[in-house]
Formats: sequence, C-alpha cells, structure tokens
Amino acid sequence: SVLLPDGTPDVHWRRACGGQKLRDIMLDSNIELYGPYSKPLSNCAGVGTCATCMVEIVNGKELLNPRTDIEKEKLKRKPKNWRLACQTNVGNPDFNRIGRHTTIARVESSRMEYP
Repeated sequence: SVLLPDGTPDVHWRRACGGQKLRDIMLDSNIELYGPYSKPLSNCAGVGTCATCMVEIVNGKELLNPRTDIEKEKLKRKPKNWRLACQTNVGNPDFNRIGRHTTIARVESSRMEYP
C-alpha cells in the first residue's frame, strides 16, 4: 500500500453509475492507479493481463462483482479483498438506465513502490 507523508493510507471515495469498471472510475477521477514503473512497461490497457492495476478494497466489496476468472488466476496468492481495477465492476448495471448512483467501495491504492 502507498502511505501518505503523515503515515495514512492513500484512500479515495467516489460515486459512480452502476456497471462502470473501477479502473475507468479511478482514471476519470485522476486517482493514480499505476506506479511509476508499471505505466510505461506493462500496462495492458485494461484487459487484465498485466495485473498492475491491483487495488485493495477496504470497504464496500459487496457493491462489486465477484472476482473474474482472470482475477482468480492473477490474484490467487493475494487476499480476497485485492482486486484488479480493470476487472472490477461497480454496482448494478441496471442503475445506468435510471441514472442513479451507487457509492463505490473505499479503495486503498496498492501500487508497488520500488527502491
């Protein structure tokens, strides 16, 4: 996890329409998702092959879709609350039709920090 200078985790709250990918919500909100080394080297543009968009879901995991087969493979040694933002759908896609918003999960960025 990334800690801010005061030692607190880098946690963000956002609202979104149901059915959106967590990756898209984070990028649209200018929330840093990729560490400095993963962006140019191995960002797969959201198809789930690089696993560089890994995040820890701190609260609200019941608002998200179950882990996909890609996540089950890429995250098999990670705790159940870790997800790939590109594979994680937020809320119920039916909410899009009526314009309602769902409060998305509290997400703690889990970018890798390299020395």
